[in-house]
Amino acid sequence: MNFEPPIQELKDKLTEGPERVGFVLATGEVVEVENICVHSDNGFEVSGQDLIKFHDQVVATWHTHPGKSSNLSTNDWYGFRNYPEWLHLIIGTDGVSSFRVEKGRVLIDQKWENES
Repeated sequence: MNFEPPIQELKDKLTEGPERVGFVLATGEVVEVENICVHSDNGFEVSGQDLIKFHDQVVATWHTHPGKSSNLSTNDWYGFRNYPEWLHLIIGTDGVSSFRVEKGRVLIDQKWENES
């Protein structure tokens, strides 16, 4: 995939409070959708309606880890494997990390660290 995510726009999504979630579309547009997770302070879930609405346009998913690093969580690992055709971006206090799925394995693709 030849794709350069809009890193600064994604970094600006990191706020206090519940995790935020969305998609990066093929046009480069960053779309935020509602996080319907019951425990949204420490997780995210996208509605089926939003998945259907954007599915054919998505090149990447993104979500935030408020107050935490952009490291992969166990839930992220399981969730990302459901969408191996997409790049997955995590925005944390240390920057943005991208992950890809290859042969069922979740691999770190690239990291954009915050400047000190």
